[in-house]
Amino acid sequence: MTTTDLTTPPDVLRIVTQAAATALAKARLLDGRMPVAGPATVAAWAEIFLRTRVTPAEAAQAVAAYYAQPQPWPIMPGDVLDLVHSARRTQAERADVERTRAELVARRADPTPRPKRYDFIDAAELAAELAGHKLPAVPRWPETTCPWCEAHPGKPCTTAGRERDTPHPTRLDAATGDQP
Repeated sequence: MTTTDLTTPPDVLRIVTQAAATALAKARLLDGRMPVAGPATVAAWAEIFLRTRVTPAEAAQAVAAYYAQPQPWPIMPGDVLDLVHSARRTQAERADVERTRAELVARRADPTPRPKRYDFIDAAELAAELAGHKLPAVPRWPETTCPWCEAHPGKPCTTAGRERDTPHPTRLDAATGDQP
């Protein structure tokens, strides 16, 4: 018995033990080099799976992914953990993309009027986020002359001779045709 057996809830131990047994059984079916796993081997793998709390389904998917390509060595518990972490990361990224898409759809469906001058900035940020890219640090400057500082089209606005991080509000209004 390991020290983790004393502090881990029994249902968690049962699940990770089942995950270890599933991984070993599937690996044995796919790879003739894998020995028949006895209770000690299952317990050792379960102990390694415990920290990550690998489920039987995740273990089976990881073994299948491992053996989807030719492998020079039989699978080890660390290989399963790497594949489970990678799958969880991918799943979380997909959930983030879906959440962002849902927010974009909700924004478009929202009848609350928003100032027009920010629409092109919001759209660019959302499009870049959905594509998995970050916008460049330099903002996109409207292709209009700034009525405030007289910056040329496509050039940054200035205040007291220094370039601004954002266009003047009056320039945004002019760019969107939203004149007061």
